[in-house]
This record gives sequence, structure tokens and C-alpha cells, in this order.
Amino acid sequence: MLLGQCLSVGVCFCFQLFQTAKRSNGVQEVGKSSSYLVFELSVLFVYCWYGDDLISESEKVAFSAYDAVTSLQECPTSTKRSLLLLMLRAQRALRITAGGFFSLSRESFISVLNVSYSFFTVLRNFRDE
Repeated sequence: MLLGQCLSVGVCFCFQLFQTAKRSNGVQEVGKSSSYLVFELSVLFVYCWYGDDLISESEKVAFSAYDAVTSLQECPTSTKRSLLLLMLRAQRALRITAGGFFSLSRESFISVLNVSYSFFTVLRNFRDE
């Protein structure tokens, strides 16, 4: 579902820019298009923002468990073993992925914008020729 939403936001961004550049008849038309673009991009940005927060927080879990192991020298072996298993699992960060193709993060949000803008410039160049 997130992959479809990322793709649709990218396509909508590209075509909305193209329509705005093609038929910008006035400030009112540009304002409508801009408000729609801001809304669509904000929806994708929320997913990417919290996805990036999840990645950064899940990377901190292994370091926190390591700090706990070193301060718990007199704890039972089962507790230390459980913390060791937690550290092994936490070495790979949790991620929200879009269809398993890419993880949603701030970098992926920027890359969706870059690809969409690149397609827009290609469309605009074809229109000018």
C-alpha cells in the first residue's frame, strides 16, 4: 500500500507541475495547484519522517542493551543471555518499507521528489520541442 502511495504521489507531483507550467493562466490556478501539491507531499512526508525516526530509535536499542550489560556484572547469566540476544536482534534496524523495495526515510522522500522533478523536466522539454 505504501509503495502505491509513494508512486502515486510522485506521479501526481510530476503531472501537477507539468499542468501548472503548461496552463498557468493566473495566480488562482497556480494557488490551487500549489495547495494540492503541498497536501500530497505532506502525506508522504509524514510517513517518511516517522519511518526515519523508527530507524534511528531502533539503532539506539543495541547501544542501550550494551550499556546495560556492562553495568550488570553481578546479574544472573540468564539476564545477560537475554540482553545478548536483544543486542544481536537489534543490530539490524527496524524499517517501514514500501513494498519491500525501499525504506521510508527522509532520504527516500527527497529521492521521490528528485525523480518526480526529473520526469517533469523531461515532459517539459518534450512539450517545448
